[in-house]
Amino acid sequence: MAPPTAAWGTRERYLQWFKPTRAYRFRRAVPTHLRPIIGQSEWTETLSRDVPEAKRQLRVHIERTDRILSLAEAGNWPEIDDDEIEALAEGWWRLFQLERSRVITNPQGLPSWPNGRERLDDINSELWALASDDDLSRSVRRFLVGPRVWRDPQAPDSIRDRVESFLGGSKRAAQLLRNTEAMRRLLRHCRILHHHAASGYIGEGGDRSHAISRILDMIEGLEIDPRQIVVAIEGQSLATKPTPPLTPLPSPPTIFPTLRLGHIAAEDGSDLISMWAKETEIGSRGIYQARLDMAKFVTLIEHDDATRVTPQDIVRFKEHLGKKGLAAPTINRYLSAIKSPLGWAKENFKIPTNPGAGIKYDSKGGAKKKVRRLGYSDNQARVILLAARRENKPYRRWIPWVCSFTGCRLDEAAGRRACDIRRVGSTWVLDIPEGKNEGAARKIPLHSKLVAEGFIDYWRELPKDGPLFPDLRDGRYGRAGTATKNIGRWLRQVQKETGVLLVEEPRFAPNHSWRHRFKSEARRVGKDQRPIMSEETSDALTGHYEGKVSRDYGEYYVDSVLRPAIQSMVSPFDIEAVEAVPEEAMGAG
Repeated sequence: MAPPTAAWGTRERYLQWFKPTRAYRFRRAVPTHLRPIIGQSEWTETLSRDVPEAKRQLRVHIERTDRILSLAEAGNWPEIDDDEIEALAEGWWRLFQLERSRVITNPQGLPSWPNGRERLDDINSELWALASDDDLSRSVRRFLVGPRVWRDPQAPDSIRDRVESFLGGSKRAAQLLRNTEAMRRLLRHCRILHHHAASGYIGEGGDRSHAISRILDMIEGLEIDPRQIVVAIEGQSLATKPTPPLTPLPSPPTIFPTLRLGHIAAEDGSDLISMWAKETEIGSRGIYQARLDMAKFVTLIEHDDATRVTPQDIVRFKEHLGKKGLAAPTINRYLSAIKSPLGWAKENFKIPTNPGAGIKYDSKGGAKKKVRRLGYSDNQARVILLAARRENKPYRRWIPWVCSFTGCRLDEAAGRRACDIRRVGSTWVLDIPEGKNEGAARKIPLHSKLVAEGFIDYWRELPKDGPLFPDLRDGRYGRAGTATKNIGRWLRQVQKETGVLLVEEPRFAPNHSWRHRFKSEARRVGKDQRPIMSEETSDALTGHYEGKVSRDYGEYYVDSVLRPAIQSMVSPFDIEAVEAVPEEAMGAG
């Protein structure tokens, strides 16, 4: 059969009449340099005998092969999905532990586990941990190339089967090794597994913990601007950040119009706090606090005009706060609430000078000693959870239990919607998609004790497009703000009824003491004299960590790392009760 007459004039690239099939076909050569990556020299596909239909089919194949060529040029072919990457990472980790455990010797110099162990996280990591990213890369590449010796090659094993199905042919392994994007993801997953058990490469564990603690202490003590850390991570410093083009700046006016400070919001948004908050994207709760702090300042200086504020006014406010016996960090927080809007006003030519520039409270003594915030004791936790069990209001019944077993902030739990409780793989999680910082976005597995308590049964009765706690009023600062006030009020009532100290600022507070308890429990030493949870995992669960682990973990990481970590937390009801609350908790002495 000859092709239709109209076909002779098409001149479509990659379209040709193929006599053996008596139809059109798509034929496209693979560029020579990409043939080892793609694994073939050309693509051919049979198309329709009808010219218009063949052209339509041709476009689909051109788009498909264009995409493959683009990925191959970028080193990202063949495509490998996250499930395959996670299976390969777990397979590597399993064989890595077997291999490393076999070379660990006892004091007599004999192998401690000649047949290998499948867990190393309860052994001193100095005996088996890798030393660097290069070591990790070499180990993973050896695993991919093979041979891979599994402990029980005949026993049912879904991970082993998936790994061997994927890497069964040398060609597939070679393609993966050339896929730079897939190898980057695989090495990242393997690094997560290694660091979760070893707390880093050899020698890094203590340094990492010390560095994190030191940075957090410096930020909390206002010794360093967090922005300095950000620009350092981005490869710059505040001193070397690119300077803007030398374009003429508008000359500031010699007379500045009155600008209300904003302790009371202007209806048209013309006050300083409203303008500052709009441009800097301060949330409603932050605006509320800023107005409260500014009101204290306005009361002291007895006027509400930003153009009239002087450095002497700022210093007088600082001294006024110092006389009240406030701690240095608290005084500096108040000063920041005044100085930040005024600094913005100067930068935007609303006032002639910045009256707060360079002023800070640097106490060398004399101020009230800083009181350390405490986590709830076992006894306090039991009192609160038992009181919650007796409640009918859902937010009182469940928020204390959620905070106790997840370590999340009270306002994070209160602000969730029903759709934020979901399954990731086989694990129920509380999904927090965003928060006060980048690390706050996370998925927290639900402890089996919380599920057994009936939380999932409660959730199943809720409309899936509604709030998780519908009895919380959506107030000025959302359900989270309402919950903070209401639960604090409820806990004071429980405190009065039981005689157990539960609320006492700044030591015990509903929004913080559960988190402090969770962090303390995570540092609890197990039978092997090591913390039950790595600091990196603890930070990922509580939203303190701002690295990759807390942002992009998937089903495998939730099931294999985070869920076991949560399950390692002991319920306060499973800890032997004591006769009385510890003296520290009761404020004795």
